[in-house]
Formats: sequence, structure tokens, C-alpha cells
Amino acid sequence: MPNFSKYLLAIIILIMLSAIAYLQNRGTVTSSIGKINRNVSGFYNGISKINEYLFHLSNECRRGQFDVAQNTFLDMQQHWQRLDVLVKTNPETNLDINYWPSDSLRNLEKFLNELYLSNEREQYSFLIIKEIKRINSKIDQMQELKTTGKKH
Repeated sequence: MPNFSKYLLAIIILIMLSAIAYLQNRGTVTSSIGKINRNVSGFYNGISKINEYLFHLSNECRRGQFDVAQNTFLDMQQHWQRLDVLVKTNPETNLDINYWPSDSLRNLEKFLNELYLSNEREQYSFLIIKEIKRINSKIDQMQELKTTGKKH
């Protein structure tokens, strides 16, 4: 009889340890899923914020507020670089499927910088607005991935 109670006690301890391990692992999986969901929603919120920056940038260029436009561009670029990090550090989210990185803003940055060196502000203003429209179409493609899940 004493051996039976030792075996029974050992089995009960094993069952309890298995239950504890199961519950700990389940929490880990749940928390990583929560992290992925936060990163995905953060990504799409970031894309919406970039769209807002582009809207303001376009309006500022139309009004001739080029100093303000330059500051808006720098804010947008910094925000977009944060999204670059988010996408690169979370490959399991598939956010990179349709992603357009921040270094794609080079043309817009070049036009904004050349605006200060040129006497033909209207020409550069037109080029800037044209580039903003091109970037907006890329942003729209990234946002479409959220609803359709398809790569362009």
C-alpha cells in the first residue's frame, strides 16, 4: 500500500506540473498574438498618419508655405522610418508584402530641397504635388492590403 500512495502522489504531481506548463505556454502564445495584433494595428494607424501628413504637405505647397512644408516633410519622414522598423522587426505579420519603405521619399525630399535653390518655385511646387499624388497612390495600395489581403 505505501508504494501505491507514492505512485499516486507522483502522478498527481506530474498532472499538476503539466497543467502549470500548459497554462504558462498558453499565456505566452496569447501575449505574442496580442503583440502581433498591436503591431498590425499600429502599422495601419501609421499609414493613416502618413496620409494625413501628405494632405497637409500638399496644402502647404499650394499655399506657398514652403518652410512649413519642409517641417511637415521631416515629421512624415521620421514617422515613416518608425514604420520601417516596425515592418522589419515583425516579419510574422506579413506587413512587408505591399510595403513601400521610407527611402522611397527621396524624390520628394529632392524637390523640396531644390525649391530653395531655384527661382522657379511654381515648377517645383507642381513637381512636389505630382510626387505627393504618386506617393498617395502607393499609400492607398498599402491600405488596400488591410481590406483585401492581396499583393499589388
